[in-house]
Amino acid sequence: MTGIDYDLLRLGAWALAGLSLFGFALTAGFDLGIGTLLPVLGRSDAERGRLIGTIEGHWEGNQTWFVVAGGLLFALWPPVYAVLLSGLTPLLLVALFGLMLRPAGFGFRHQIDDPRWRRLWDGVLCAGGVLPALAFGALLARLFAGLPFRHEGDALQPVFEAAPAHAAAWLPFTVVCAVLVLALFAQHGAARLLFSVRGVLRWRARRMLGWSAIAVLALSVAAVVLLATLPGLHAAGSDWQQPLAATQLSFVNGAWLDRYAAHPLLLTLPALALAGTLVAGLAAWRDRALTAFLGSTVALAGTLASTGVALFPFVLPSSLDPAASLSLWNAAASPLTLMWLYAAAAVLLPVVILYTAWAYAKLGEPGTGPEPGRGEVRTPQER
Repeated sequence: MTGIDYDLLRLGAWALAGLSLFGFALTAGFDLGIGTLLPVLGRSDAERGRLIGTIEGHWEGNQTWFVVAGGLLFALWPPVYAVLLSGLTPLLLVALFGLMLRPAGFGFRHQIDDPRWRRLWDGVLCAGGVLPALAFGALLARLFAGLPFRHEGDALQPVFEAAPAHAAAWLPFTVVCAVLVLALFAQHGAARLLFSVRGVLRWRARRMLGWSAIAVLALSVAAVVLLATLPGLHAAGSDWQQPLAATQLSFVNGAWLDRYAAHPLLLTLPALALAGTLVAGLAAWRDRALTAFLGSTVALAGTLASTGVALFPFVLPSSLDPAASLSLWNAAASPLTLMWLYAAAAVLLPVVILYTAWAYAKLGEPGTGPEPGRGEVRTPQER
């Protein structure tokens, strides 16, 4: 197999990983967002039951994308999987703990007919939406900040050391990214609710969608401004050619934005993210459910694509030694493994997409849960 063939295989692996992450953000994103908004939108037991009913029949299928993304990470980039699990264990445990709260909340909420009991599990479901979103946002920030690891000898054996002095400078960026992902999921959840609720719940969802869109726009600008002042990996020469020599790599302030400066056409990706958020916010004001959801979807896709392009070709940078950084060139699986993965993905990904579509088509409109709008209040305009 020629070098260019392997290069294309590795680029395809990068795109496949991005697709799985987008699938998770698109489907489980609104599940987590609705869980986050439970105490804000649901002011009564009946209203919270209605909101939970919009996701109760489908959340498990949506979370399949998380399993797909984790499996692909292990298969596509084994060294990245090893270093990520070693260096970011606390964040990953927070995310997993939040995700594990959700089945308990859905399973136990209806076991006792007592509003106080249901309120307890409503809080658990809210925590199950907030914790993973914050953890995923902080993890996204740590990809830019890098992890303090080196390689021992010629093998890709990670050795972790104390974080460098500039690590503390990344704290504001980490906080902004964590809250940004929370706001993105809240925006996506509010947009999804416009398909399924009416009356005062719809009015509240529209308001929350507008406020979430404003928060996303402000936090996105803040993240870019902070990123422009923080050290990033700069690759002298072409980062298309692999492997990247140690002499090519250095830390330079604002380097994570270099690719956009070198290729202005790529600015369409963050522009799409901002435009999608703006469209979602305006659609909430006009009460256009489909437009709002499509705008929110574009915002998620644009944000993920912008992040991937900024990091390219790195998958997991090292904050200690630029040469130790893991990229799609030096961390990818063998050509044979990648070929098998593409064959499996060609079969399994359409299956996941088809059964998700079938579930939404055959298992009822979201919102027809065990408490389908009982006691729902109408807005003054509907009375």
